[in-house]
Amino acid sequence: VVEIAVPGQKTRYDIYEKEHIHIVCKHCGAITDIFKEDAKMDTYQSHIEKQVGEEISSLNIIATISKCKKCS
Repeated sequence: VVEIAVPGQKTRYDIYEKEHIHIVCKHCGAITDIFKEDAKMDTYQSHIEKQVGEEISSLNIIATISKCKKCS
């Protein structure tokens, strides 16, 4: 289980079965998942690992959008 802490909202929890990004809507608070492969996070993670010179054991990303498809 992973904690999703979004400023100004109650803390939420997610079953973390597969690596993914949380997309949070500022307008309605909806949270959508995008899986690691679909978001091409491997490239991003490799770049960061090269920068820090260490392997990343866990990559937690929360992306915020102004309005989602549900409230547009």
